[in-house]
Amino acid sequence: MQTDDIFESAKAAEYGEPLFQYSSNSANTNVDNMLASILSKFDTTYINDVIDNSIKIKFRLFNQGLPNMVYAYEQQFISLSDGFSSNKDDIQQTRFDTYINIINKLCNVYNLQFNQSDSTDYYSAAFYLYDFLVSNFTSKMISFFTNYLIREKDSIYNALGLGAIKKNESYLSYSMQLFASEKLGMIHGNIRRVLEEIQTFDIDLYSILELCYEPNIARYINSIISDRGNFFRDQYLLYIVDGDYGPQLQQQIRLSIQSCGRDLQDE
Repeated sequence: MQTDDIFESAKAAEYGEPLFQYSSNSANTNVDNMLASILSKFDTTYINDVIDNSIKIKFRLFNQGLPNMVYAYEQQFISLSDGFSSNKDDIQQTRFDTYINIINKLCNVYNLQFNQSDSTDYYSAAFYLYDFLVSNFTSKMISFFTNYLIREKDSIYNALGLGAIKKNESYLSYSMQLFASEKLGMIHGNIRRVLEEIQTFDIDLYSILELCYEPNIARYINSIISDRGNFFRDQYLLYIVDGDYGPQLQQQIRLSIQSCGRDLQDE
């Protein structure tokens, strides 16, 4: 399967164009066969190929996030339901199977447990998991570190003994001038050390979610998944300590803290 075709299809659907072209008004066409052919495109192999290829390129520091394939599929299912109104049961079953496949695939890749119930909205579950784990993986990771360092600046400053560092050190002069908060200035100027030390912190999945999303969405995502391992260590820290990605990621976090926290005051 061609990766470019997958993402071009996703972009097309996201902007209102169908993934699979059809015309329910075509003469001499067997509608049931036409629909069966379209629905067969949503098989497990296809879904897994899309996710696998997306995960390979999810780390995108200097690019826009990836299209959300779940949103793209939903637009296609809506279009199919409108075009094949007498076959809605088949379409709804394929829709359900598709979102279950996406959820299970993501949970297996990221070592998560999906917590479903009788009231589970499988589209919403698949959409937000794909957003968090694939489409906006990098931007959510940067948001987490930025917001965490700002929120926990007092405890980090004290725990790492940053107050003992001379503030007139040449490498700190730029950072100290940027921030109203002395503590954020010290964290900003020592970002590499700070992020390396964070490796020892015990940070659970909900702590990540609440710093990446507005509260109701964070609670929702947390309600549908459980961490079977250590998401923070196995996913986010993996990039922080990486020899190639780490320095670039640290710089982006530094810039993000600069943008969000420069006017904050110490208590």
